[in-house]
Formats: sequence, structure tokens, C-alpha cells
Amino acid sequence: MSSKQSALPHILVWGVNYCIAAGFTTLWAPRCEASITLFQNNLAGWQAAVGQSTTLDFVEEGAGGYVLFDHFASVGVLLHFPVPFDPAVGYWYRFTNEQSSHLSDAGGIATSTSPPFPLSFRFLTPTHGFAFRHLDNQGSLGASFTLWNNGAQVGAGYFQDGPTGPTHGLYSTAQFDELRFTYGMVYLDNIYFQTTPAPSAIALLALAAPFGSRRRGG
Repeated sequence: MSSKQSALPHILVWGVNYCIAAGFTTLWAPRCEASITLFQNNLAGWQAAVGQSTTLDFVEEGAGGYVLFDHFASVGVLLHFPVPFDPAVGYWYRFTNEQSSHLSDAGGIATSTSPPFPLSFRFLTPTHGFAFRHLDNQGSLGASFTLWNNGAQVGAGYFQDGPTGPTHGLYSTAQFDELRFTYGMVYLDNIYFQTTPAPSAIALLALAAPFGSRRRGG
């Protein structure tokens, strides 16, 4: 599985309070403990915040096909469905460029139910950072997500429609072991997630804090 990088586009989010500084946006999600930073055309900034990260590009030898929830456990990711499901059934489909000409490589992941449900991912080690690349023909994006840790929701956000480009990322002050897309995102090209704590994130959040405190105080 190879690692690929691309520039992060401009991203709009919803929330109660937010601030923009140094090329990023911080979202304080209502009734959640996390503040979520979304990077705007700044992949280098996302990488600096998360430190070491892992890329899952869904590229394997052979043809595509249905996969089980633990198919990618070796890289620390479980495919997930937010209600009880039969672990012996492949609710997901790993597709290749034979099924889609809009992949950046030779692999992608999709849900296989009808109607399709949004993708969800569980991480064997809790993380603070997540990014994803959708298919190249998806010129606009409308997708909401929630973040969970130990079964409790810790954050939420929304990527709004617009000329956004294919790659999007977030950094959460609260760690999470599950990301659920609650709207949109029934197929993806690649995903990326933080694999070690990032000391540089402390400096990033310290920079964001004065802006957040002024906005909350006002």
C-alpha cells in the first residue's frame, strides 16, 4: 500500500464558534469536548499537526471484491457500521480502476448495501488526525461526520458543498477511535490517519487559542 499526498482544498464547516488563523479553521462542536481544526489548502500544515501518519490506499493485487470489517486490521483500521451487523458478511466492496476511472491509484473502498450507507472507520489505536481523498470526478462535497471515543461522541463537523477538490483533513484536540460519516461519502479513494502523538500540535493549538478565547468572550 503506497503513500500519496495532495494539496488540501478550502473547506467550510458548521458549528457554534470558529476562528480562522494561519491557514486553518477551528470548530468548537456543540455538546462535544473536541475542538476540530480543518486545514485549508494546507496539507503541510495538517502533516505538521498530526506528526506521523499512515495512508490506506486500498490497493491490493488482483481484482476487487467484497471485504469483511477486519480486512484492513493489519494497518490499524476496521470498517464499521454504527448498528449491529453480521461480521461474516462483506458489507463493503474494494474496487479498482477497472470499476472506476476516477481513482488516483488502483484501489478504493465503497459500501455495498442498498441503499448505501455512509462509510465509518474504527481505529485500533485512538488518533487525533484523519484525512481522506474522494474520487476525482466528485467535484463538490457535502458530507457530515461525527467523532467517537469509547462509544461516546466527542466531536462533529460538516464539509459543505463547493469547488473543494479531492482531499480533506481534520485534527481533533480530543482523541477518537471512530469516525462516522453521517451523510455522503459512500465511496473513497484513500484515507490517512495519525499514528503517533504530535508535539507540534501543541504549538498549533496554542496559536489558535487566543483567537478562540476572544471569539467566545465576544
